Amino acid sequence: MRLGRRGVPGKVVRGERGPANAVTVRWRVFSFGVPGLIRPFPMNVSKGWHGEQNPNTLTSTNNFTQPGGPLPDRSAIEWTDATWNPTTGCTRVSAGCDNCYADRLSRRLLSATYLARLPVVDTLENRHDPFAVRVWPERLTVPRSWKKPRRVFVNSMSDLFHHDVPEDFARECFRIMLEIDRHIYQVLTKRPARAARFVKRHADLLPRGLPGHIWIGTSVEDQSVDYRVRHLLAVPAAVRFLSCEPLIGPLDLSAYMSEVVNHDELHWVIAGGESGNGARPLDPKWARGLRDQCRTARVPFFFKQWGGRTPKAGGRELDGTTWDQYPKSGWALAEEDLSGSA
Repeated sequence: MRLGRRGVPGKVVRGERGPANAVTVRWRVFSFGVPGLIRPFPMNVSKGWHGEQNPNTLTSTNNFTQPGGPLPDRSAIEWTDATWNPTTGCTRVSAGCDNCYADRLSRRLLSATYLARLPVVDTLENRHDPFAVRVWPERLTVPRSWKKPRRVFVNSMSDLFHHDVPEDFARECFRIMLEIDRHIYQVLTKRPARAARFVKRHADLLPRGLPGHIWIGTSVEDQSVDYRVRHLLAVPAAVRFLSCEPLIGPLDLSAYMSEVVNHDELHWVIAGGESGNGARPLDPKWARGLRDQCRTARVPFFFKQWGGRTPKAGGRELDGTTWDQYPKSGWALAEEDLSGSA
């Protein structure tokens, strides 16, 4: 079912919960576009859903805008069409995060916007950190405003399965993805084990796992983090993918590719080099190695960029070919899900 009405912020209600010595909590009520549905979400002083202005900042921003205009409905990232960021902020977990573009953007162009919003974990340090995790409930219904179906990269500026993202908020994001099913949602995480546990805990919402229009992927930058592939394969999903970008070392996926051949477990691999100041060079042998493994296992391969000072600096061709392969259409998979549930 698709709903055409946009959810709007509701009133703020303040009060006490729990025993007498409990902290005061604040509630902000939001309507998520469902007629008659008003749902409260707790905003604890130390951790919760914050939709409030940071009193330590003087900058007032429109929650629906970024500097320079409205939230974008298109993206320069080659393998997607648009980005949707209901959460922002993250923490570094491995070497692939060393030159994180989202961290750089947060501390430069987007700093004023992010610092004007209270962080989920509301400490003095986090209030002054633009890349601390923040949630943006008013962005939840942005995909509804996009009438034309498109591929949507979910949380290009964050990780939906970061431990600071409230689980109820992550669930609401998936509820929106299920409801507004004309798009393909590309959910990328460095925490696939948490993703697997989330899907299993919310079997009432996702009884058959993630459907064909919600793709789940994990980042694997070199062999040291290849365990993430195993965790990804534990996520019940119609489409699973790897983002090997930035590819900073050789990557042998043979231990997992046999599962792909026998059980159709992995459906797409993206590879690319790092860009920006201090970018680590991509050895052509690493890119060719991934491509050849994908060809042998018949897994679609997408080569995004060589990288360099800018994303476009080195071009996109690998051995004279632009590799723009995609997995089976998410819409076709979604139709299979519907027919299978009839």
